[in-house]
Amino acid sequence: MDEPMHNQSAQASDSTAASPVAETLGKGLLDIYQPALEDSKDHIDELLNGQNRLINLMQQENGRFKECEYTYNIAELLQQVRTYHGKLTRIKKQTNSIQEKSAKLKRRSVRLKEQTEARAERARLDRIRARQREEQLVAKFAGPST
Repeated sequence: MDEPMHNQSAQASDSTAASPVAETLGKGLLDIYQPALEDSKDHIDELLNGQNRLINLMQQENGRFKECEYTYNIAELLQQVRTYHGKLTRIKKQTNSIQEKSAKLKRRSVRLKEQTEARAERARLDRIRARQREEQLVAKFAGPST
C-alpha cells in the first residue's frame, strides 16, 4: 500500500516539477514563434481588408455596368418609341388622306347620281312631251276627216 501511494506522490511531484519546466518551454516557444505568427496574422488581416475593398469595388463596377446596360436599354427603347411614333404619324396622315379621298368620291358619286337622275327625268319628260305632240298632231289630222 505504501508503494501505490508513493507512486502517486511521485507522479504528483513530477507534474509539479514538470509544470515550471513545461511553462518555461512553452514561454520559450511562444517567444520564438509568437512574433512571426502575429506578423502573419497582421498580414492576413491586411490581405482580407484588401480583398474586401476589392470585392466592394467590383460590386460598384458591376452596378455601374448594370446602369450602363439599363441606360442602353432605355436609349434603345426611346429610339423604338421615336420610330413607332413616326410610323403612327405616317399612318394617321395616310388615314386622313384616305378619308378625304373617300369623302370626295362620295360627293362625286352623289353628284353623278343626281345628274343621272336629272337626265333620266329630262328624258322621261321629253318622251312624254314627244308623245303629247304626236297625239296632238294625230288629233289634228284625225279631226277634220271625221
